[in-house]
Order: sequence, then structure tokens, then C-alpha cells
Amino acid sequence: MRLSRLAVLTYFAAFALCFALLVPPWEPPDEPSHLFYVNFVAQRARLPNQYETGESVVGEGHQPPLYYVLGAAVDRTLEPDHSVDIEPVRNPRHVWNKGPDWYVPVYAHTSPDIFATARDRLGFYALRLLSVFLALANLAYMWKIFSLFVDGSGWSALASLWVVTLPQFAFISASINNDNLANLLSTLTLYLALRLLKAPERSRPFALTGLALGLGLLAKKTLLFTVPGIVVILGYLALKRRSSLRALAGRGALLFGVAGLVSSPFFVRNYLLYGEFLGTRMERSTLTALVQPKSLSSSYFVTSFPVKMFTSYVGEFGYMNVPMPVLVYAVYAALVAIGAAGLLLYLWRRRGRDESVWFGLLFILACLAGAVVYNLTYSMPQGRFLFPVVALLAALLALGWKTALETIHSVRIRRAVLSALVLTLIALDALSVAVVYQFYHTAAQYG
Repeated sequence: MRLSRLAVLTYFAAFALCFALLVPPWEPPDEPSHLFYVNFVAQRARLPNQYETGESVVGEGHQPPLYYVLGAAVDRTLEPDHSVDIEPVRNPRHVWNKGPDWYVPVYAHTSPDIFATARDRLGFYALRLLSVFLALANLAYMWKIFSLFVDGSGWSALASLWVVTLPQFAFISASINNDNLANLLSTLTLYLALRLLKAPERSRPFALTGLALGLGLLAKKTLLFTVPGIVVILGYLALKRRSSLRALAGRGALLFGVAGLVSSPFFVRNYLLYGEFLGTRMERSTLTALVQPKSLSSSYFVTSFPVKMFTSYVGEFGYMNVPMPVLVYAVYAALVAIGAAGLLLYLWRRRGRDESVWFGLLFILACLAGAVVYNLTYSMPQGRFLFPVVALLAALLALGWKTALETIHSVRIRRAVLSALVLTLIALDALSVAVVYQFYHTAAQYG
């Protein structure tokens, strides 16, 4: 089954738009706070100060500003008052984290119109469309990462299909948040960093990697996970003597110099306002209701964390209160297991001699480690925290499936298996849309 890049992107656009239109306002995680931040920047033309009453944005005001500046441009273009005004009513049936009353919509979407004006409705959905556009740009660029791991456009298309049919990825891509810009810039940074292995003698790739990293840090601090991997790449290049040590040190300084130059205004502002560059203490002191310190040896990391990370990576919508049927998670678990087994077989056959694979795994582990560190303070086992490396995960799984299928000698059977895989993923997408529709558009959820 041949899949063109245009067909895959068109499919994703349609899938994401289903979520954008079917999921009611404010039901994606933290969408209200992200919208408030966009409105704040659009109206005041400055960033919030989380320690100043009347100058803060509850929930998300600590975030780097790049996405919110883009969103503010949409606000200022479409809204006469530079603000999307919306007033949904809380669902009286919903109780936070309390048994069956948790598994209903947070807001009562029975009001005829929760937007102040038609302009506000237009502005709201324009911001959701901005997210879809950023996700599409991310997907278009992912092909470059796929080409580093799998040969041929067919396998790159299969890797991309894994991403575009991932229900949670489409759900997040259709909501107002800074994830989609951060994920796009993460993909750019990861590809450029891995390309350094091929061209360590040129300065331009190092400068471009620094630029992508700097912009990424202005989108979300999550992208700090890329820094250790880049440092290891530089050390590896030095060890392999692929360039003179002096020249390599200069190019490494160029990379981090550009990244620092681009991102430093935000971090210097943090230091001047909060007394720290990253704003970690400020976040803890302004999000006290969410702070739940725990140790790495706690039962949380043995039980709920790995399970919730997986299920919410596949599809657990809303505020993780809209689960998919268990069978869906079982299918995805089986596909991941097959891909992982195939990847191990590939590495065994190559005697481990594939630097791209090892560095891809390194970046994935670094991203996962970042999620673990975050969860030492906050209990948020959300699979979307791994979407910055979704391209690497898809590429390595595709490489694993390719290796596993090569053990089947019949070309006809191989094609049948691939066709079954594509049709299964599409069927699960249709199921996810049905789950969302039933959850949010059934009257019994509100009565």
C-alpha cells in the first residue's frame, strides 16, 4: 500500500479538524490558561509577572513567550478588543478526581452560545487552527528525520502514518496550547543535531542547530532535554576525531552561543523578576495546589506513572478523563512490542554499529527523564510530554517493523500485513472520534 506525503498530511488535517470541531472549548488540558496568556499578550503587549497581582496569568504565565506572541498576532488581527471572550459554565455533574463523576465533561456545553460575539468564536477556532497548522509543519519536517533511519519513501510514509494516526497527537494538535510549536522546534533541533554526525567540519549546521534550539527554548523549557544529547554528540565527534578538537570546540561554542543569544532575553527576564533563570521556584510557589513532591522510589513511579504515560500517549482525551476502550491500548502495545523486538534484532545484526539509532534512543531517554523529573514535583503522567520526540519514536518503530517483516519471506504476506496495519490504525482513529463525540455530545453527560 503506497502512501504519498500529501495523502498522509491531508489525512492528518482532516483527523485533527474533527477534534478541533468536536471537542468543546476549554476541554483540552489547560486550554483556558493558554488562552488567557494569549489574550494577556495581545491586549497588553507585554509578558505576565507571576508575582504581581493583576499582572499574572494563572496556570501558564510561567511559560516562555514564543507561542503566545504568535497567538496574540491572531487575536490582534481578528478581535477588535484584542481578546477572545468566552464564558462556559461548569458542569454540575463533574467532580475533580472523584469516581464516576470525574468521567464527564468539565463544562456544561448545553448553552446556546458561550462566546460573547461571533468574532470571539472566530478568534477561538482560528487559534485552534493555528495549532493544527503548526502540527502539519512538524509532520512535513519529520520526513527528514525518518530518512535518517529508514530507506525509501514507503517506510518514511509508514513512520509518518504512525504519528498522524496517533489519537492523542491529533487531539493535542487541535487545541490551544504551546505544545505544537515546541514539538515543531524540537523536531527541527533533533534533525539538525543528528545531521552534525554527517557534517562536523562545517560551521553552518552548528549555527542552525543553535538557532533551532534557542527558538525551542523560547517555546517551552521542555526542550532543555535536547542539550545533554547535543553535548554527547559533540563529545562523540571529538572522540572519533572527525574534526580537529580546536575546530570542534569552536563550532560547539557557536552552537550554544547562538542558542543562548536567541533565548537569553527570556531567561534574563526570569532572573530579574524572580531571582532565577528557569523560574522553577516561582512555578512551585504560584502552583501550590499542583505541587505533590515524591521520590523516585515511590509507588507512583512503579504503578500509575508508566501506565498513564502509555495510555495518555495513545489516547486519553480531555483532562485525562476520556479514555479509549482497553482493546485500543492492547493493539498499540502489541505494535510497540513488535517494533521494539525488530529494533533489537536490527541492532544485533548490525552489531550495534548504527550511531543514528543510538543517539535517537539517547534523545528519547533524555525526554523521558525530563518527564520523570517533572513528575517528582507534579503528578502529571501525560504521554504528550514525549511528543517532542514523537518523530524519533516513529522512525525507530518503523525500522523495527521493517526488520521484523524482513523475516517473512513472502512479499505477498508482507504487503498484506502492512495493509492490515494501515487499515487498523485508521479504524482506531474512527473509534477515537466516536468516543469523543459520545463523551461530549450526549445529553446524559450533563443531566
